[in-house]
Amino acid sequence: MGEYLIVDFRNTVSFPLNLLIEGAKKRKESRMRLLPPYREHLSQAYARFIMRVGLPKDIPQFSVKS
Repeated sequence: MGEYLIVDFRNTVSFPLNLLIEGAKKRKESRMRLLPPYREHLSQAYARFIMRVGLPKDIPQFSVKS
C-alpha cells in the first residue's frame, strides 16, 4: 500500500445508489473498506464538520463589569 489518502469534507459529491451498485458488480477485484473503529471515527469527523455553527467575524471583546 504505502499511500496516504486524504479526505476533504469541503468537496463532497453524491452519486445515485444504482450507479454505485452497478459499478460494484462490474468490479473484478475486491474493494477496500475501512474497519469499524476507523469508519466510525470518519463518520463522526464528517458530522462535526457539517454541524459547525458559523459565527460573525467581528466578535466583541469580553469586558468585565464592576
